Amino acid sequence: MSTKIKQIADGYEYHIRFRRTRIFRLQPNSETIVDDYFHNENDDDFSEVIYMPSIGRGLLTWFTFNKVERIVKSGFLDYHKNLPIVGLNYTYNPEIDLEIAQTTLWGENNSSSLIFAFMRKKDDFFVQLIISDEEKDPMRVEFREPVFINILAS
Repeated sequence: MSTKIKQIADGYEYHIRFRRTRIFRLQPNSETIVDDYFHNENDDDFSEVIYMPSIGRGLLTWFTFNKVERIVKSGFLDYHKNLPIVGLNYTYNPEIDLEIAQTTLWGENNSSSLIFAFMRKKDDFFVQLIISDEEKDPMRVEFREPVFINILAS
């Protein structure tokens, strides 16, 4: 039986909504939480990760952030992002029951990078984005507590 992480790595389409968004600033030996927030009952938006070319979204992965003004203020991103993410590498470590589907995107002259990863450790399913830029501290955003996971065969 193929797991959700393996299906995503194999190119299946997906739409996942998350209740919790956490933003971290990374230093060489530590990380600091910049923001940590949840989708509220009165919110109309969730943090989402969507890859659905069959419904006209193109070959892009769409990232929508709950409370986008907070993520902009943190300095992590300037707005929602649509990225051409192709080919996620899949790994599984049975000793700790950890699955990862990830890729790295490089900016101009390799001066910046974005690591995009779906992860499942035991029953905990989450997504991480790590942005590294020569001009500022690396940052990580983490989506946790999925409330909707839809994976479709391409």
